[in-house]
Amino acid sequence: MQTMNKKINSRTIVFKAETVSPVHIGSGETLQEGVDFFTGDNKIGKVDPKKILNVIGEDKIQWWTGKIENGESIWNDLKNNYRVALEGVCKEILPNKTGTVKKQLKEQFRNQYTKNPVLPGSSIKGALRTAIVSPEIIKKYKNKQENFRAVTFKDRQEKIKFQKEDKLFGDLLKINTKQNFNPQNDIFKFIKIADAEIPKENLSVSMFQTLNMNRNDEWQIKNQLSTLVEVVDAAFEIKMVIDERFFEYNRLGIKNKEDIIKRINEHTLCIAKQEFKAFKGDLDDGYIDENIGETIIKQYKKIVDICQSENVAVFRMSSGSGWDYMTGGWLKEITSDNEWNKIKKLLARRGYEDFSYPKTRRLLHDYRLPGFVKIEF
Repeated sequence: MQTMNKKINSRTIVFKAETVSPVHIGSGETLQEGVDFFTGDNKIGKVDPKKILNVIGEDKIQWWTGKIENGESIWNDLKNNYRVALEGVCKEILPNKTGTVKKQLKEQFRNQYTKNPVLPGSSIKGALRTAIVSPEIIKKYKNKQENFRAVTFKDRQEKIKFQKEDKLFGDLLKINTKQNFNPQNDIFKFIKIADAEIPKENLSVSMFQTLNMNRNDEWQIKNQLSTLVEVVDAAFEIKMVIDERFFEYNRLGIKNKEDIIKRINEHTLCIAKQEFKAFKGDLDDGYIDENIGETIIKQYKKIVDICQSENVAVFRMSSGSGWDYMTGGWLKEITSDNEWNKIKKLLARRGYEDFSYPKTRRLLHDYRLPGFVKIEF
């Protein structure tokens, strides 16, 4: 782009945002029950070693470390022998809405200074970029195999590669296809999104459950795969600074914030309707528990209803929110059945490639779909 001598103008758009269902963006830290956290009275307490030491005394340090080495929790000893509550030995207390004890807890991404939960701007931008671009890819390449052909192969490290990736995105995102793929050439670099920091009172503990399809096409909760996770459930703001060059150079037809909402909804409506149809069919055919199935399809219907409102959009952004791919499955949409079957065999775990659609779906402890966010202006 020849923009070096142009004056750079930008505008700030602030979207009001709200979680439609709790969101988890992981910090990468996994805490161990009995060592890093204790559970009691529908609460999770993060262990404070200094507080514990003040309670048990220095002469008990060897006893305490021995318990840790043996993988044993001292919480019952603290309750029964020292008569302390979680607040007496923990640095942070979170409501445990599951009422369940699990061995591990995945932490939410935080501001390291305030300790408030954060939804990173990079995560929000990635989700919005996917929602905006995916429908355009499908429109451009669906039933046009002569323009794009998804060819896959494995390299020496047995990693899957997709040829012609730059060509796929090139003309849509202003990427120079004559050079190697370089994100600096992507017109989305003209959009910057600030981190959304949220007060700690909006943080709680939920659980990711795995809804698993067995060989009889029946959906069942696989309890051994359930994991406690910190989640955010709140209203907040998304502050977006857009360089005017984005509106000038993008080939997506986006000229204003209304177009952004429209593009996001196009993507979300597509995936929500497809997933609603799949689970509604399995519910009608008796392949899923009625309570679980009804909760799932009500969630999808709610998402569809929101997307059909004026100046409101929904997108999914968090861990656990995808089912038939976070991208809406654009690769599946633009390839032939034969090519998709080949790709699926490379992507799916061995033995799972024969399933008509994904074998698992993540649900929260109350069977809601995690990770959907509503925005409006």
